[in-house]
Amino acid sequence: MQNGVGNEDPFRATYPECTIISGVIWVGATQTSPGLIKHMQAENTEIGLFPNDGSSAEREQGKLNHFAEMMRQGGTNISIEENVQAKRWEKVVWNVAWNSIGESKNEISFRVRVLTKLSVRPTLSCVYAPCMATKRLATLCSSVASQLRDVLT
Repeated sequence: MQNGVGNEDPFRATYPECTIISGVIWVGATQTSPGLIKHMQAENTEIGLFPNDGSSAEREQGKLNHFAEMMRQGGTNISIEENVQAKRWEKVVWNVAWNSIGESKNEISFRVRVLTKLSVRPTLSCVYAPCMATKRLATLCSSVASQLRDVLT
């Protein structure tokens, strides 16, 4: 499985007859302390077919079903999605929002640590500005996700 949007095209050009299964893997992680990340168990995997004009729909679907069943037997929580590309874009929007929130949290923590080391009392404004920017970004990302869902489904 490879992360990202649009990486199927080079594979399709190189392997025009092969089945390409596209996916989205949702995995939780948390920063327990600066520089230390704790990864959680995979929460969900969504897969679907990348279009293949060189093969029958039945053959492609059979391979997708077989792959999903092997993953389930291995303990993966997996679902087959009719429009996996829409799911991939939903994850991009999700990552934009949450990565920004995480970075804002890191920025706030960094500012407080630096000011404390300099024996300067952190002010509310040094913490408040990144929080408000994050709130605006989360609202924007929610709106973009909704619009993308409407366009892609």
